[in-house]
Amino acid sequence: MSKLKPRITENGIDYILVGDYYIPDLKLPEEHREVRDFLAENHITNVATDSYTLDWSRKSISITAYAQTKAQSRLIDEYIERSLLKCKRVIRKN
Repeated sequence: MSKLKPRITENGIDYILVGDYYIPDLKLPEEHREVRDFLAENHITNVATDSYTLDWSRKSISITAYAQTKAQSRLIDEYIERSLLKCKRVIRKN
């Protein structure tokens, strides 16, 4: 069996080897890294995901933040107000 490469690129998408599987190497643009870092500094759980159009010509990145308290929710609101990024705020109560 041949050794798997640690990184590959297919169809313009970079993948990294994790165990026996290749997963997309999600590289956040600088402005998205700022959001991720802000959330991490304020101990707000977050997940970044990417998606593509059917013809793979456009990519969008979504960051989902899980506010646990009203204070965290207010911090997110304040960040969105100051941000130059296009944001969509969705509130779901458990």
